[in-house]
Amino acid sequence: MKIMTMLTACLVLVSGAFADYTTGFNTGEGFVDDTSLLNIAGWTGSGTYNSRYKSINGTGTETGPVPFEGDMYARVWNAGEGTRAFTALGSVGVPYEVTASISMAASDTATGYAFTYIHGDVIGEDAAVFGFNTTTKTFAYYNGVSIYTIGSYSADTWYTCDVTLYGNGSGGGTYSLTISGGDLTADIVLTGKNYRHTGIDTIASIGIYAGTGINGVYFDDISVALVPGFSTGFNTGEGFTDGATFIGVHGWASSAYVSRSYTQSGDTNPGPAPFEGDLYARIWNTAEATHAFAPFGIMGETYEVEASLMMAVSSANTGQVLAYIHGDNIAEDAAVFGFGGGTGAFTYYNGGYNNIGSFTANVWYKFDVVVYGNGSGGGTYDLTISGGDLGSAIKLSGLAYRNTGIDTISSIGIYSASTYPTVDGCFDDISVSTYVAPPPPPSGTLIIVE
Repeated sequence: MKIMTMLTACLVLVSGAFADYTTGFNTGEGFVDDTSLLNIAGWTGSGTYNSRYKSINGTGTETGPVPFEGDMYARVWNAGEGTRAFTALGSVGVPYEVTASISMAASDTATGYAFTYIHGDVIGEDAAVFGFNTTTKTFAYYNGVSIYTIGSYSADTWYTCDVTLYGNGSGGGTYSLTISGGDLTADIVLTGKNYRHTGIDTIASIGIYAGTGINGVYFDDISVALVPGFSTGFNTGEGFTDGATFIGVHGWASSAYVSRSYTQSGDTNPGPAPFEGDLYARIWNTAEATHAFAPFGIMGETYEVEASLMMAVSSANTGQVLAYIHGDNIAEDAAVFGFGGGTGAFTYYNGGYNNIGSFTANVWYKFDVVVYGNGSGGGTYDLTISGGDLGSAIKLSGLAYRNTGIDTISSIGIYSASTYPTVDGCFDDISVSTYVAPPPPPSGTLIIVE
């Protein structure tokens, strides 16, 4: 058995962060039927067998399944190799989330292994490796030690593989994989799988490979994207575990008190049931968990960032439970808001606590904040609190940043000064993204025709 770390047709994102790359190997992209992919649409070859991949339409002498979509797809055989360079996704020291999707099929005469490789900083570093064991006709993934089989497939049948990679900002990470379509009656889902290699700070390419002796493996509809911002529901499908700390999972970090931040279903300690999904985060006793992401904004330029999260507290008589929107580092705060300690009131903090209404324990409330950077190290934010038992939303606008000298928004923090196990801070459904203003209301005269 030969497991190659070289890839046969490396397709990747070629522009800056938040852009994405897609291909269907179609004539409209410049590919030619029954012709090597070498030197077409930016592909280059490497190694001895750089001609053993081509685009085909599934007819004539190069038979196979019909294209998954479009008029052609890629066929790879017998240890063919190829690479394509691109701008790396992510940056050193910053957690990232990258998604990739690819449709795959294998011929009924193939014997061996055929994989998709999600590579790190260089081709010799693999984050995720998955595809087919064509000898046993099973799906498989490879972690550098063993090849694991995860269900059966049928020959000449298209299956879609969707993978999400969570880089932890420290040279490693985990990924989730979902295989769907074809004749599967249920999706095959893997979560929390460790990267094959360590020392991976960015995702640099996606490759397709057919092992020695394989006559035909087929690839179509490839896409790769860096997910802008950050989102999580702390659920098991993302790799979180009931009753376990989430520090170290998918980029969550803490400088101290790791055991004071954990996920749970809400059934074993005081607290509400999850707002959505099966788990949420609980924090207690002066602990903060933070998650960094690719920074929004550039020094000297304005920016608008939106964050949303669900928050609850298991008692009104507790220490503060807060969310932090951090600037260039976690010592700089743009916005700080949540529940006031022992007051039963919502609050925001700008050097002192400002109470802005009352809340009920064990009730989820939605906090939406829009942060406006002025390009000169400061800015303002708007805060809206809604849901729960509030009759109408609490809306504040034009609140000044807590700290100055903030040029980017780079992380979110969730904090609780409450005392376990009597009271905890509870967090769910967190997202951070570029703010998109709602469209203006229509103007003029509206004419209704019946």
